Amino acid sequence: MQERFDRLVQLNCKSFPNSKCVTLLVSKEEGQLHDIVIALFQERYNPVRLCEFLLENCIEPLILKPVGVECNENAEAGTYVQLSLSYSTKESGMASGTSTQLRPNYKQVLEHFRLLLQTLSGINHSLSSSQHVFSIIGDHVKDRMMHLLVNDCLIPAVPETMEEYQASTLCEDVAHFEQYLADSFLINPEVDRGLSQFIEQYETYYRNRLCSRVLESTREIIQRDLQDMVLVAPNNQAMDVTGCDPFLFPRCMVSRSAQDFMKLMERIMRQPTEKPGEDEADPLAGVIGMMLQTYIDEVPKVHKKLLESIPQQSVLFHNNCMYFTHWVAQNANKGIESFPALVKTLQATGTMHFRVQVTYQTSILMDIMESFEFESPHTLGTGPLKLVRQCLRQLELLKNVWQNVLPDNVYNSTFVELLHAFINELVRHIFTQRDISATMASDLSDLIDVVLEKAPKLFRDPHEVHQVRSWMKLQQLKTMMNASLKEITELWCKGAGPLTANYKADEIRYLIRALFQDTDRRAKAITQIM
Repeated sequence: MQERFDRLVQLNCKSFPNSKCVTLLVSKEEGQLHDIVIALFQERYNPVRLCEFLLENCIEPLILKPVGVECNENAEAGTYVQLSLSYSTKESGMASGTSTQLRPNYKQVLEHFRLLLQTLSGINHSLSSSQHVFSIIGDHVKDRMMHLLVNDCLIPAVPETMEEYQASTLCEDVAHFEQYLADSFLINPEVDRGLSQFIEQYETYYRNRLCSRVLESTREIIQRDLQDMVLVAPNNQAMDVTGCDPFLFPRCMVSRSAQDFMKLMERIMRQPTEKPGEDEADPLAGVIGMMLQTYIDEVPKVHKKLLESIPQQSVLFHNNCMYFTHWVAQNANKGIESFPALVKTLQATGTMHFRVQVTYQTSILMDIMESFEFESPHTLGTGPLKLVRQCLRQLELLKNVWQNVLPDNVYNSTFVELLHAFINELVRHIFTQRDISATMASDLSDLIDVVLEKAPKLFRDPHEVHQVRSWMKLQQLKTMMNASLKEITELWCKGAGPLTANYKADEIRYLIRALFQDTDRRAKAITQIM
């Protein structure tokens, strides 16, 4: 009986060095095939060999490989239905990580499965009220088949983009295919729920793949050079931003990669988010937050050395963070999760890295000024002037890389801070001198003149220099270097004069003692400084 079955159902496999050809021939003599199948299976026929052949040579390849499929319904002079499968047996593509490129389209897989089952449908007879031949075959192959179908065919076919998602019919196709398998008795859909569970988890699969794709794009953008920059908001001048409309983003430079990053976020925000059911999660929920958090976490790691060593890098990262902060605030009503926390984190991160650089630049100025020494008790010498000019050159270099990059208000406030630190240090060194001769006073006046002349040029508007808290103090110090004892006491004016805005009484008394010889007039003047 087995021989008669093997004549009616012929399963052949030819192996070649790099390929395999499988042929299924099923007789079209329905009556004879029916009698043989019923008799064979009622004699407790063991279908393991048949099932192993189908699983190994037909089912697994149809899912995992591109397979050439030919169906001939009139083979052997019209007496057989023939299905031929041909496929490569080379594993090099999968081993080298290119299996994704070789994976067949899921629609093709499902269609080929239908052809396989249609070819074998001649043996799918009812053995009892609750059992068909395919249900017996299914008991042997369905677990492996369903696992491969879901994990190696359907999950990889889940869309990665909103465009693909909108166009996809994957769920409908799987539902129809599941019904086809159930109608063929290969599975019991109430028990074998692999395909139903895939449909139920489809939105989760989609969201995970979308997030993975977005995260991949995010990380690619993060790797790009921060120094490749572009001007944004070119028409938003400082007075417009701070005065007319505080919600405008100021004119500045940002990394070109930041623009690309924003375009990616905007593309996501533009995607339709209609949900099939009220209880289903928005597939885009949290994606923007995930992207920005990745940016915040990864940029300082990826660009660590450059952020620390190149002043312009930290400025650009600061601008990028503020650029994103502004964008998040503009889109606050569009459902961005954790909006307040994102804004706070972006601002804090950008500011922190910028402040590290400002502190470092301040330390450079302080290191230069640390060598500030007078040549002798009576002569200034050339050293102090060289150090002052070196500090001013350092600030000039910083101006060249920051002025056209930072927003005007940030640039101005930063240089006000740097100049204040530098001038304070200069004044402090001058106040360490116990005895200042007339010659040295003249030299110090000239030295201060260099700062008074050069510092305003660090700003687009030279008048911005008056925002430096120690600026007036320096001007007054120059005045006192050239003033008489009487003029200094008049400038103090018993604690009501202009000097009181920047100097304490003991500082003025100290300076009088350094500038003027010990006389009754000096003693009298000192008593007036209270």
